[in-house]
Amino acid sequence: MTQDFAGSDSGRLTHLESIRGLAALQVLLLHVFSAFFPAVVFLGTEPAWARILHGSPLFLLWDGYSAVYIFFVLSGLVLTFAFQRQADRPLAALRARVVRLFIPAFCACLLAAPFALAFGGLQQEAGRLTGSNWLTHVWSPPAGLAYWLKDAALDPLFLGYDSSYPFAAPGFAESVRHAYVAPLWSLSVELQGSVLVLGLVLASRKVKFWPLWLSALAVLMFRSHFICFLAGHALALALQARRKAGRAPYLPSTAVIALLTLGGLLCVQEEFGRYPEFGRFAVTSALCDLSLFSLPCQAFPQKIYGAIFIFVGLACSAPLSRLLTKPAFVALGRLSFPIYLVHWPILMGLGSFVLIALAPKLGVAGAGLAAGLLTVAATFALARPFSRIDAWAVALSRRCRAAPAPKTGEEPQLASAA
Repeated sequence: MTQDFAGSDSGRLTHLESIRGLAALQVLLLHVFSAFFPAVVFLGTEPAWARILHGSPLFLLWDGYSAVYIFFVLSGLVLTFAFQRQADRPLAALRARVVRLFIPAFCACLLAAPFALAFGGLQQEAGRLTGSNWLTHVWSPPAGLAYWLKDAALDPLFLGYDSSYPFAAPGFAESVRHAYVAPLWSLSVELQGSVLVLGLVLASRKVKFWPLWLSALAVLMFRSHFICFLAGHALALALQARRKAGRAPYLPSTAVIALLTLGGLLCVQEEFGRYPEFGRFAVTSALCDLSLFSLPCQAFPQKIYGAIFIFVGLACSAPLSRLLTKPAFVALGRLSFPIYLVHWPILMGLGSFVLIALAPKLGVAGAGLAAGLLTVAATFALARPFSRIDAWAVALSRRCRAAPAPKTGEEPQLASAA
């Protein structure tokens, strides 16, 4: 990432990349379970054991909604350091960010096209077999080259999808269910958040009493995705202040435990608040019902804050930092963005095909297990070669900045959107 946070110890920066890897795995598992084992994701008519599992801390293992917010907080942190180094060339920095995100997104849509041609429509039959209403209503892009070009080149970063609200392009944003790669909805938010962080960095150099201005911005953004980027920016400044004071960037164990516990509670509890029969949790009601001059309430406001607390707890824990530098976590972190990008067509296409083919012999549960395992295995297998595209995007973005190449382990390796 940057020596402002990590000093000269590269092991301290690696655990942030590992956090991103764990978040990508959460998204993958959420989509696999949503497709093939919907009872552990969606509340409704599921058996009692599934409802208990849904409300337990284990749900965090596949809570991909919160994972996306963790991506945003991480971007706010990392981009703050990166843009501080590039503040004298802001347009070059922004151009490099666009290149960094555009190339993998375009290639992900390119990968999804043959899957859609070969397997398109099978997810609807697979969803009927597993009882996943979610699976039957996604991955239905309109036919034709023109739509694919728009979806690959414009929608992910520039026009957005309905999930990119409130700043999706009016009249042009597509429904995310029509996307070739639905997880790309987050990249338009990433680009908007990048512009926000760049603006924060530039303004902080000229504006006095910056923490007060950040507090005012928080009132405007506290119910939106962008509070995650603001939180990451504030964390970056706090870490820099601790370093200047000669203090370690880590929190006491009691504070870490409190942050992780509170964050986990907020993320899990909001799952039940999404359903009227369970009522809305107090935090969600307070966030969405306040009549303040602020951006509209997002679908999961409680998870936003839960993700912020979880990220701070993970990032600022010395024991967890050491644990997350283990080789397995490091390897997962390096594949995080490719995993996020390639798993969707594999799940929708190949996974649905396998489930339909095996259901008559193994039953729906057995076929779902086989399809899920194959989806995970195929995702990791394909993520490795796709990581070369990711690395190429990083290298090209460096050249776009027209600045000396960063040292090994600096921002471009960590600032990938996911």
